Amino acid sequence: MAECTIADLQNARKAAKMPRWQAAQRMGVSEETVRRWETGETRPEPDDVWAMEREYKAEGLWHRWMRSTYDSYRDNWPEIVNRELPLAIVNARHQMADVMALQDEMERDAMDGRIDSRTLRTHYMKEAREAQAALAEALRRMEEA
Repeated sequence: MAECTIADLQNARKAAKMPRWQAAQRMGVSEETVRRWETGETRPEPDDVWAMEREYKAEGLWHRWMRSTYDSYRDNWPEIVNRELPLAIVNARHQMADVMALQDEMERDAMDGRIDSRTLRTHYMKEAREAQAALAEALRRMEEA
């Protein structure tokens, strides 16, 4: 993972097509504060960089900044070499949560041995297939790791 510099903070804002004044307003700081961060006069706090990541929609900015700036973070959170595995595991959890959101309703409908609601049946089958595919992907990634 590449080091995160003050230029990356400015580039993230510019990539979001956000003028400095707007970034400052959204983060609750002055425009001068954002300027000082982007020129290196001052260093933003971790919460400030977290706000930048959210406002600029710059995924990974905070993690890169923390790894580049703080030895303790770098020592405790090593670089993620294989991002596909954790993403596949998280995706599987979310897909299973979608199935579980329908589970109570599906169990009630199926108590008599059949499923009366075609809409529920279709929705449940779709979500279950997506969860099955996500689990298969997570297992595949685990086997590769």
